[in-house]
Formats: sequence, structure tokens, C-alpha cells
Amino acid sequence: MTTQRYLLTTRGKAAHSGLAPEEGISAILAMMHVLQGVLQLDRDGQRVSIEAVRGGMRPNVIAPECQAWIRVDAAGTGEIDAFHAALKSVQPVVPGASLDVEVASDA
Repeated sequence: MTTQRYLLTTRGKAAHSGLAPEEGISAILAMMHVLQGVLQLDRDGQRVSIEAVRGGMRPNVIAPECQAWIRVDAAGTGEIDAFHAALKSVQPVVPGASLDVEVASDA
């Protein structure tokens, strides 16, 4: 069994959620779409787990950043490599949001 962890970071734009929500770009909403896409990559021979999610600054603020840690367990490095290649196709879909993917560690 081979394990790989990833740190996913979505970035948006902070704004007051009550006074000017249209000025913000929710990194949390973007991460929701990203994680749904990541879970679609789960295949035979590998297992994808969402281990932790952190986002937001405080109430009344559209979150400018959100982070998620995911874990991929696979039969071998070939499956991990295939997952990593497929992960590049996942997008945040929220207009103006961005996604950074980094290899966090081998478990």
C-alpha cells in the first residue's frame, strides 16, 4: 500500500458578507467544488479521503482562503501517479477563484 497526502488551497477575495457580498469570491465555495471533483477521482485500486478542511476568517466575511488536506491510498506508485495527473484536471469553477495543489507528505 502506498500513501500520498496533498494540501489543496483555494483563494478568492474577502468582502463583507452582509454589506457587499457581490464583491467577494468565496474560497470555501470554491473548495466545495474542488473536493467534489477530487472524490470523483476515486477509482478501483485507490482510496481518496478528505482528512481536514479549514477556511474563513470570521463571521460576516466572505472567505478569501480555504485549505483541505486529502489522502490517497493506492496499491502502488502507478495509481498514485495516475491520481496526481488526474488531479490537475480539477478546477474550483467559482469565477475568480484559484486552486494550488502541493504534495504535502508521504504517510
